[in-house]
Amino acid sequence: MQNTIESAVIPSLLLKVDGREYIVEFPLSAIIRAESKTDKPLKSLQDWLNLQAADVPSILEAGLSKHHPEVTAEELTAICDQLNPEALDEVLYALCALAFPRRMAALEARAQKGTASPNG
Repeated sequence: MQNTIESAVIPSLLLKVDGREYIVEFPLSAIIRAESKTDKPLKSLQDWLNLQAADVPSILEAGLSKHHPEVTAEELTAICDQLNPEALDEVLYALCALAFPRRMAALEARAQKGTASPNG
C-alpha cells in the first residue's frame, strides 16, 4: 500500500504598513526560524494561540523571510509601532489562521453555528 502526501497551498497574509505591502507566510522554514527566535514550540494551534505581544516581532520576521529577506530590524520596529492592542489582536488571529487555516476555519464555522439564531 502506498501513501501519498500532497503539498498544501500555504496561505499568505498581505500586511500593509505605511504604504508598503508585505507578504507573510509560514512554510516550515519560517516556523523553524520563529521557534528558534522565540525559543517556543509552534507545532500546535494552542502554541500559536498562546503567543504574546513580545513574540510578534520575531514571528513576523520569520513570516516575512520568504518574500522579504531584506527586512531590517528598523522596519520590523516600524511595523510593530503601527500596532495598537486592537490591531495586535487582529494580527495574532491572522497569524493563527496562517499557521492552521483549516482548524481556524472549523473553529469559526463552529462559533457561527453556535451564535446563529434558531429562527434564522
